[in-house]
Amino acid sequence: MHAENSTGIAVVPPEQRSIYPIAFLGSKGSKNADAYLKDSATRLLLKFFELKGLPTLKEEDRREEWYEDWIAYQAKNSLYASVLSPEAYSHHGTCFDLLRYARFLESFAYCSPAHGYSLQVTFLGLFSILLGSNDDLKREAVAELESGKLLAFGVSEKDHGSDLLSNEFTIKRTASGYSANGKKYYIGNTDAASIIAVLGRVIDDAKVERSFRAPFMLMALRPRQSAEFKSLGKIRTLGVRSANVGAFEVAGHPVPPTDVIAEGRTAWDSIFGTITLGKFFLGFGSIGMCEHAMEEAVSHLRNRMLYGKPALEMPHLESSVAHAYARLTAMKLFAYRAIDYVHGATADDRRYLLYCAVQKAKVSTEGVKVMAQLQECVGAKGFESDTYFEMA
Repeated sequence: MHAENSTGIAVVPPEQRSIYPIAFLGSKGSKNADAYLKDSATRLLLKFFELKGLPTLKEEDRREEWYEDWIAYQAKNSLYASVLSPEAYSHHGTCFDLLRYARFLESFAYCSPAHGYSLQVTFLGLFSILLGSNDDLKREAVAELESGKLLAFGVSEKDHGSDLLSNEFTIKRTASGYSANGKKYYIGNTDAASIIAVLGRVIDDAKVERSFRAPFMLMALRPRQSAEFKSLGKIRTLGVRSANVGAFEVAGHPVPPTDVIAEGRTAWDSIFGTITLGKFFLGFGSIGMCEHAMEEAVSHLRNRMLYGKPALEMPHLESSVAHAYARLTAMKLFAYRAIDYVHGATADDRRYLLYCAVQKAKVSTEGVKVMAQLQECVGAKGFESDTYFEMA
């Protein structure tokens, strides 16, 4: 129950106001954002995009232009390191906090989903290493992050997608360690990452025909230091056009034992754990996108005059916007409540596995419904390419 003011209206505490849809930027920013703005990393994030402006952002989006200015800015201010570095390996005294990271991702997607993609992929690359068994690589990965570098996660393949059991990337034993061969497809940060965590299968020459039963290995690949690394180019992606999404291959890439992140069951658990948690955070990005799209839609409907009144006052439009608002609020309620199950997870309490999966699938698809409802309200405005709405 909330306390009531002198007029009998319930007063919602500032921390709880953050659960409602939020406007982050400029004079349109809402008081609900106070809990987010307490975080210095979020304030720096919003400052960058407010100065950049939507017209410039959209022009870069049309050109599918990689955002070097943002990468340099986040490196200078250690933004990615500040929200991802675990306390045990951080040189800056930071720690990883689920709630703080979720809010950062929400505000990031509100500004630009394409820019936020580089952080989400860095998370996957970093956490697959942190869940492995190589402490030296853990320290190296965090040090790279703290110096402003990006990481990547090389798991999916063109013919198999997320079917990891059909993985064809091979790692053969040699006298000095291993030799890696194969291709990976739809890999974020491919041409920008300092380290890519790559999943493959360990193959002995005499057992190639039984590769589908070969044990897994997770290895560290440093593209800039490998003569055997070959970029296969950018993959054009809808909505995140300026993101660095690509494919690569290696042929005869030497893998010394020091570059092995994990083997066997530990490698599988590292990958599964990273994907489970990493995909969980997609829902918060969906929330941020819907919040910005709603802000644009409502602003348009308030300023669009029909028959002498704002379009928003037409009953059917008012009703649709209210439904979209309610659905978006429900998305936030479910998404942030699910964090509790991740916080409380133990070997005996694995409810987070259910909530992470539902979070990934349901929150994002509910976001699609929010966008569809708003599209019906704004009509032709939703097709104008100078809006955030078009990008969302």
